[in-house]
Amino acid sequence: MRKLKNFLIFLIIISVIGVFLYFIFLKTETQLEKIEKLNDEIALLKTEYQPIKFKVTHRQNGQTTVLVKFFNLESQEVGKQEFTLKGTIVSFDFMVVQFDNGYLALPYKIFTDEIEAVSGIELYQFYEKNGFPQTLFKKDASNDYNNGVKALFDKIKSGNINDIENIFGSMVQNNSSVVTNNRDIDQWFKIISHTAGGIEIIEE
Repeated sequence: MRKLKNFLIFLIIISVIGVFLYFIFLKTETQLEKIEKLNDEIALLKTEYQPIKFKVTHRQNGQTTVLVKFFNLESQEVGKQEFTLKGTIVSFDFMVVQFDNGYLALPYKIFTDEIEAVSGIELYQFYEKNGFPQTLFKKDASNDYNNGVKALFDKIKSGNINDIENIFGSMVQNNSSVVTNNRDIDQWFKIISHTAGGIEIIEE
């Protein structure tokens, strides 16, 4: 009797695990399907947009203080944060995904010439709202766009990117000549992302 009881408990545990794994797999499949629908939506985006604007406000004793502002596709500010970092040259890392009709870029980390990218500060928390990356928010967006962007952001933020095709990192930094003699102090710089490919820093 005891063996039968233990066997039934074992079957119940296996069944629960099976159901759990099924729904995890189903969710993953649904996320990928949503992401694939972004192909057509990207063709409707502007050819370029500004996810970040920043300026160095202070540099002393080997440390740099930089104010970073985040913007959506409507050029509206959606967040800001000040960082004090060891080093002089500020760099930004982006996670970029290539689709058939263009590229989407998400700000990933901030670091410097004294801080390696792997040890940089993750930026997602400064522009995320209700699980959506506000830097890719656009007015009157379709459900396919919103659901696809959210699914993509979920996977990137969780580090579950092995099944996302054509995803890579892209780093941009101020030219060292701009930093010489602190010429970048209180000067705004824009980071421009091109849906046709490429990210660049432009002095405002």
